[in-house]
Amino acid sequence: MTGASRFGQTNSHWIYSKIEDLSPDEFTHRYTHLLTSAPGNHSATFEPIFIQPGLNSVRTTWRYPFVSVVMNDTIHLMKHRGSSPGQATTLS
Repeated sequence: MTGASRFGQTNSHWIYSKIEDLSPDEFTHRYTHLLTSAPGNHSATFEPIFIQPGLNSVRTTWRYPFVSVVMNDTIHLMKHRGSSPGQATTLS
């Protein structure tokens, strides 16, 4: 997943990287947090601390309200398990 922005970055010590195709070992040793759409790929070493649902599809039906929006978890902020554990939250 790419396209993240550094807008609002408040800590000059943060290191932002959009490097792709890293091995799992490189994730484990280089990063404290990940922003991903595939949390299962990193669940052994990272835990979700925030989950943002997003639009999956729009369905039409023959009954009221005739349109329904289907949401799913699209963005996962994950923290390295070596750090103090957090509890995953979702914004509504």
